[in-house]
Amino acid sequence: MQSRFRTVLPSVLVGVGVLLLTIAVLVPTYAAPRIKKLPLDLAVTTISTAEATVVDSVALAMGRPKVETGVPVIAQRHVTVQDPVDSEMATIEAGLTIRRTDKSGDSGLLSASIDRVSVDRATGMPTGDVATIQTSPTESAVEVPREGLQYKFPFGVEKKSYSYFDLNMRESFPLDFVDETEIEGVPVYHFSQTVGPSDTINALGAPGTELTLPGTTWGMDTPEPVTMHRIYSTVRDLWVEPVTGLVLDGRESVRQAWGRTSDDQYLMPFLAMTTGFDEATRAEQVDMATQYRRMIQWGTVYGPIGAGVLGAALLGASVALGVRGRRGPAATSPGLEPTRLLQPAE
Repeated sequence: MQSRFRTVLPSVLVGVGVLLLTIAVLVPTYAAPRIKKLPLDLAVTTISTAEATVVDSVALAMGRPKVETGVPVIAQRHVTVQDPVDSEMATIEAGLTIRRTDKSGDSGLLSASIDRVSVDRATGMPTGDVATIQTSPTESAVEVPREGLQYKFPFGVEKKSYSYFDLNMRESFPLDFVDETEIEGVPVYHFSQTVGPSDTINALGAPGTELTLPGTTWGMDTPEPVTMHRIYSTVRDLWVEPVTGLVLDGRESVRQAWGRTSDDQYLMPFLAMTTGFDEATRAEQVDMATQYRRMIQWGTVYGPIGAGVLGAALLGASVALGVRGRRGPAATSPGLEPTRLLQPAE
């Protein structure tokens, strides 16, 4: 029985070892394209807070400009995946509201939008299937073709510039790599983007982006009507976990003002604020990225390496057992039994 076990064991070790080596080679190729995809059950809420400078639009329309400073503001974005989806593409829906917290109901709402865009589940780039933006509950969403990233970076983020879509200007601009740092011990890549100052009428059209009032209301010497446009600029900073492409932190310095041109000396503030992820949002993003990164690394790196090392060890053990088995038990000299060696000579 023992002899049979010694004969069979090397073959078993060879089989298991070869299987493990095969797993080590094939799993990364098979698993990576399946693990590195935007999950269809995605549901992320990010909250940013700030103190803003806001113009009272009602008072302005009545000819009594009133600019408030230190206004408490909260920006909340809820991101989910909606139909249409398939194995390669998913449609992201992002609802964004910006409201002042010192007022309730509609009186505190500064802006709201619903953005829907279909993206490649691996690269995060738009596919062109769905691309709409809705800014009013009484109006239908409008088609807004786009290029560039928005809500999700590709898996395996690189230290380079990316094209990134700006929701306010309805256009993509370069988002540049700045440096590598850490957030709560997690390595991240810092990117930054500057947009404008630009006239929003060129991107959004006339409604809501222009206002005609007497020149004196705008601080000019003339009582004649003067039409101002809404001028927009922002500096956007994002900190991205490079393995998963998840944004762990974000900060945005937005400036909107009324002016005839982007460099008008009579610019009147419309909305100015610098928002950033609150502590709870940042902690949730870090936790999500840590778990997802660990799953990716075990499926594509650590697991295959472990299988390869164990497989090689089992093959080595099978060879050693095979060699030992072929040698058989240690031989003794013929005619010299061990017991006879201890007997005295006659």
